Amino acid sequence: MYDVIVIGAGPAGSEAAFRLAKLGYDTLIVEKEAGLREKACAGGVERVVLDEFGRPPNSVIEREISNLVVISRGLYRVNFSIDRSLLTVMRSKYDYWLQRRAVEQGATLRTHTKVKQVSLKGHPTITVNSGTKLRTRFLVDASGAYSIVRRSHGEYWSSNDIAVGVQYHINLLSHQIDDRIGDCCELYFDSTSAPGGYYWIFPKRDIVAVGVCGIASCLQRERINLREKLDAFIRKHPIASQKLSEGVIRFRQSAILPVRLCENLVYPNAVIVGDAGGFINPLFKGGIYEAHKSAEIASKYGNAFLETGESDRLLGYEAEIKARFHQVYESNRLILNMLNSDELFDRLIDSLIEKRAQY
Repeated sequence: MYDVIVIGAGPAGSEAAFRLAKLGYDTLIVEKEAGLREKACAGGVERVVLDEFGRPPNSVIEREISNLVVISRGLYRVNFSIDRSLLTVMRSKYDYWLQRRAVEQGATLRTHTKVKQVSLKGHPTITVNSGTKLRTRFLVDASGAYSIVRRSHGEYWSSNDIAVGVQYHINLLSHQIDDRIGDCCELYFDSTSAPGGYYWIFPKRDIVAVGVCGIASCLQRERINLREKLDAFIRKHPIASQKLSEGVIRFRQSAILPVRLCENLVYPNAVIVGDAGGFINPLFKGGIYEAHKSAEIASKYGNAFLETGESDRLLGYEAEIKARFHQVYESNRLILNMLNSDELFDRLIDSLIEKRAQY
């Protein structure tokens, strides 16, 4: 029996495994895919992640971003200097680095190991694709949007609580990316084709991550096909199409992004972290910082549980999470509702431009 089993080897799972293995617990990470796998994620890593959880090696960093451009449907645009406070990474390399870091602290990683069933009765038990049953004292569910623990308890997201994202990787020559985009990330808002979301262009070394997301309920109601909208954005958008011309699409992927914290994050012998718990910012749909942070907090209370065997020690995790994230998320949700009006968004950006011109 393991002290800890972590389901999922993304940023949340690897961070939790790293911390618990470092404390001396016999820790197993099970990952359904290979160690090196891409995800439909723009790959933006904020400075706060670097400050709190460490800077990845230079081989993992694709670009250091110095500017953020926001463009409205009416083509109003405003440029924000962010002073290299954002890095772009390929998620395959970034996640692999986090996995190796956990392994170096003593965790065991099993890839191509999909969890088919979970039981939390007594000591948690997982059944994997080989049919093997694995037992643990403490379970960390970092299995992503389709949380295996939540599903085992009949808990599912509603279409109002999830965003759907589609992303392509587009090959361009390095000098084309430098000339057309540079060290700049671009966000394009258009509520008619990406309700509750936006389009993005995030440059890497010789790849550009281009994607779109929107709230699932809105997409269903308006019968919007995001893949068709993204294709049209790449080919026809007055600004983006010029930046992406001659590019070759090499990778297509979609993702489900929960944008509301789930009600139950704690069970008598298990916790939920990262995307599995809805730790994704409702406004920008990013979740790398939230994944790391939820894992850090969960590890603290997990350690207290493992030391004492007292389930009540885990309750502090949910309380601290809600104190830290709930109000911020609800505020961002209100801002998102305001920005979902193209007319209001055009006026907002126009006023920002006018104010900047006065200084």
